[in-house]
Amino acid sequence: GNSAYLRKRSLVFDHVFGPYSRQDEVFETLVKPIVDETLAGYNCTIFAYGQTGTGKTHTMEGVFSNPEEAGIVPRSVKTIFEQLERSGAEFTIRVSFLELYNEELLDLFDPFSNKKLQLCEDAKKGVVCQNLDEIPVLNVEHIFDILQKGVKQRQSA
Repeated sequence: GNSAYLRKRSLVFDHVFGPYSRQDEVFETLVKPIVDETLAGYNCTIFAYGQTGTGKTHTMEGVFSNPEEAGIVPRSVKTIFEQLERSGAEFTIRVSFLELYNEELLDLFDPFSNKKLQLCEDAKKGVVCQNLDEIPVLNVEHIFDILQKGVKQRQSA
């Protein structure tokens, strides 16, 4: 017969934030250590997942133009640029903006393209998305400008 096997799972949370948590608390507690690992050469990802209306956009983006309400992405961008500039090293930063919606991948910098995006594993780079646009950026303001253009292309329920 058709029987489903259910097993118990236990989940471990690094941290749970209350409804009145501030953007800076989330960034300093969870994201800043990941940004530091990225700058040390590790391939890192911050992924927001959940039902519509649960605060993913607020947490990830916040308000780009308001330092107090800036989310994970603008705070990470600012921190990365500040640390690279302080190091005195030469660097190049390229930005891509990918959305996964209803199991479809969409390049938010080129949303009307017929390019087939595909996630795959690269021995040197880790997980990469083939055919995803990468835009070279010059500074924090440049990133914020192009990200806000990409945000306007996002799908919403």
